[in-house]
Amino acid sequence: MQMESGSSTNLATVASELEPDHRFVLFLMAAETANQRYEEFNEESDLSHSIILYQTALELCPIHHPDRSIILNNLSVALRVRFDKTGEIANRESAIGLGIRLRERFDQTGEMEGLDEAIGYHREQLSKCPVGHPERPIALKSLGIGLRRRFKHTGDKAELDEAIGHY
Repeated sequence: MQMESGSSTNLATVASELEPDHRFVLFLMAAETANQRYEEFNEESDLSHSIILYQTALELCPIHHPDRSIILNNLSVALRVRFDKTGEIANRESAIGLGIRLRERFDQTGEMEGLDEAIGYHREQLSKCPVGHPERPIALKSLGIGLRRRFKHTGDKAELDEAIGHY
């Protein structure tokens, strides 16, 4: 099935016919198609459409489904690409929010992979916020919270020391 950029309404109709726990797959496939179009043609509308579709897939995906981490990762990459392309603070805020979502996912599932991904994402956000940047305090706090949670899970004192260093 080929998905065009303007087919969200058709997707919703088709998705309504699927089992509730499988509806997200249709939106994930459409998001990946829009993302491939963006990579091929570099049209910002395709990138924006892929972000909307990834967000919809995430909303529909059951919280403990194994594909949820794929959706979170792909959404985070798309948001990061959009921020890198536009430099708009709103895109950075969305990206930081995604790191927070990944951390919350760890809180719910206990899966270390989600927390590691969130910490990596927060480190990357921090690297893009030099001293004096208005978003640096948020990036520092988010990274510190993630490191503190990882310390509580692993007991590794180095994690706690790094977390304290970011507060």
